[in-house]
Amino acid sequence: PLSTLGSLVDVITARFSSKEYELVIGLLFLSAFPMAYLQLVFDRGFDLQFRSSKTFVVRMAVSCAALCLASLALSFEHDRQQLLAWTVVIGVATWVANGATLALAGMLPSSSFVWQGAGFQLATLCAFSVVYASRGRWAATWITVACAPLVGLVASVSFLRDPYILERLAAKDEAGSFFSSLHEKPHAKVPLPRDVFHMAIVLL
Repeated sequence: PLSTLGSLVDVITARFSSKEYELVIGLLFLSAFPMAYLQLVFDRGFDLQFRSSKTFVVRMAVSCAALCLASLALSFEHDRQQLLAWTVVIGVATWVANGATLALAGMLPSSSFVWQGAGFQLATLCAFSVVYASRGRWAATWITVACAPLVGLVASVSFLRDPYILERLAAKDEAGSFFSSLHEKPHAKVPLPRDVFHMAIVLL
């Protein structure tokens, strides 16, 4: 859904204006910052309290359900406020799911980051294909796109039920951190290394 909104530049501009399209793109990507902060502050505590084997499933299930609902809602006629509201839902749900998959990749071999990035780009290619095939038909585009989060939901739940993944999640909980190799006290505060901030500047 996030990539689909980004691909509908002509349709959104024609239905509303170029300013609305700029707002849509801004909301999609700016929503990443508050979600990243909230995940940094709260995810670790929730994982320790409720166990990661459950919380990761909940994150992915809620995110995929929200993306499916937003896509179906966008298939109906809507005004500017509804478009922007569902854009925020799509942005928040996408970045929650992205944060969960990145956390999982951090517990697995380094090649997992390559596959995670490839999956993100595959969604973009699929979105471009759907938008091109639908030829500007708004409702048809979003009804088709609504199926993608359902596929993602089934795939993520199946992945999170894998015995090896369950073992890694349990090891993370035992260590009390997102990183199974970091053995710290459950309530100890670990400052972010300076390299994290340097990396953020480079990404800008």
